[in-house]
Amino acid sequence: MKDTQFLLGLGFGLVGWVLFGLGVVLFPLSLFFIMRSSYRPPFFALLMINGIVGFSLSLYFVSQYIAQHIL
Repeated sequence: MKDTQFLLGLGFGLVGWVLFGLGVVLFPLSLFFIMRSSYRPPFFALLMINGIVGFSLSLYFVSQYIAQHIL
């Protein structure tokens, strides 16, 4: 079950980078599943940073998209 949570987290992170507009939802899910898994790869910190950066960029791009359509 714990390996499944890690793979779900990794998958949500990858899909979040591909579908950037959905990254606002997918990156927090990715972080949640990766932190709950017992699997700690050597690049665990890199996965956390990747999720946080992806979430921040997704918020930025979604807010820019909304601002362009409102103004």
